[in-house]
Amino acid sequence: MRSFLLQFTGFVFALPLLIGSSFAQDVVYEQHLLDEGTHPTSLLGAHYTDLQYVWMNGGLNSQITGDIEGALTTFNVPARWNRHLPEYIGQDVFISTSWLNGGVSDSIMSLDYEARSFSTGLNTWLYLNDDVRPFVQLGLGTQFGALGVRGPTIIGSNFTLGELDNSLVVNPGVEIVLHEDIFWRSQLNINTDGRFDHSVWRTELVAWLGEHVFLRGGAVGDVSGDGIGGTIGAGIAW
Repeated sequence: MRSFLLQFTGFVFALPLLIGSSFAQDVVYEQHLLDEGTHPTSLLGAHYTDLQYVWMNGGLNSQITGDIEGALTTFNVPARWNRHLPEYIGQDVFISTSWLNGGVSDSIMSLDYEARSFSTGLNTWLYLNDDVRPFVQLGLGTQFGALGVRGPTIIGSNFTLGELDNSLVVNPGVEIVLHEDIFWRSQLNINTDGRFDHSVWRTELVAWLGEHVFLRGGAVGDVSGDGIGGTIGAGIAW
């Protein structure tokens, strides 16, 4: 319940920005249209939402292995104050959520865990040229994780632990246009709790199927190298 209340409170504070942005004159967004009436070349500076399936195969060590899978969502709109910024700088308001489940096991016991996260903030990006756009997402995030331990009942090892955590969001990345309908996007979600080895990288291709629909997918993993997997999904832009 506390996790839900915190996420709902964050959404309430972010909602005015999102509504204001939706009715703004999106000057920066229009600069990235290929031609009038066509899709943007980038997700930066665009109105869009998407849904992705994510999975990761890895382990804690050579004896304990585990898998993670779940869903990721993103909602993004250009900030209404973009028209007051230099033409080579833009900002977006974003909301991201994730639902992940997984487990690890060895010959003695198994661990089942789930993780939920909600984050919101500003994505600031530079329009260096028609093909290269670095960016950094800054904001606040809330994560809830629950861990269930299952083992031989004779040692009483069946129990569940839950933890709620708030942290800063710092996610640098870059978009590089490969074709008028395809671009490459890479991003590093930095762990800001002092465990950089728990940071997660993502690299993917985004392909437009028309004026408003796109597919995205690629690879995902942690900096420590313990896990690697992929993502695949679709979204709409308007």
